Amino acid sequence: YEDDLDSVTSWIDETENRLKMEAELKIDLLDTAGQLSKAEAEHSLIEENKRSVDQLLERSNIVLQHHAEPKVSTTVVEQSTRYQALLAASKRTKSRFSQFQKD
Repeated sequence: YEDDLDSVTSWIDETENRLKMEAELKIDLLDTAGQLSKAEAEHSLIEENKRSVDQLLERSNIVLQHHAEPKVSTTVVEQSTRYQALLAASKRTKSRFSQFQKD
């Protein structure tokens, strides 16, 4: 469980930072196709990591069955919420670049 938690937390931290930096970049009207492609790749990567988040949830349930540890539940819910926020943010970014490319 601890290894999965560390791995997911680390990945989420890195991805959040990357998305923040990308969100701060101005839209390059000359390269909307490239930006859209990059946003789509990032979104796919986030979707691919859902399995890691699900695995963390499964392992935390096993831990909770043997130990009533409220911190485990709170931590896992927090990471799951952060993952959902990443997924939503990447969808918005992808949609934004797609719209700019259409315009």
